[in-house]
Amino acid sequence: MNPMTVLLWLICVFLTIAFFGFAGLVIYMIKERKKAIKEFYTHREAMNLNFKASQRNINSNSEIEL
Repeated sequence: MNPMTVLLWLICVFLTIAFFGFAGLVIYMIKERKKAIKEFYTHREAMNLNFKASQRNINSNSEIEL
């Protein structure tokens, strides 16, 4: 077999593996980002740092004082 043909096949195999590896990495990063955002908002709600929830608490407290 011609050495250039072997080299060409090796390059094709490497590029194919690199392509699918990169695609898998991107998909993994997107899933992890969604998971982190969900955990962030869950933690934020638990700490009562949600702006709308804080506004509701302020409004309900001002109504009680009146």
